[in-house]
Amino acid sequence: MTVRRVKYLMRKGRKAFDNGKYFWVIFRPMKYLLSILSLIIVATSLSACNTVKGVGQDVNATGRGISKAASTVEHKIEN
Repeated sequence: MTVRRVKYLMRKGRKAFDNGKYFWVIFRPMKYLLSILSLIIVATSLSACNTVKGVGQDVNATGRGISKAASTVEHKIEN
């Protein structure tokens, strides 16, 4: 079934999605976009953390940032 046919059936109110059978017919471009974005995210994270030590440093920096933000909010609430 083509994208055009599925969209036609949807406009007419007929059931075009039989148990998700045609889900990727409509959302095929999104599937490719999600795959490309996933590859970019994986490549970026791998290049940012070359070693286990690098991963530890990244996690540590994230924790410090969260702690600092929490402290700032706590001080604003107290004052």
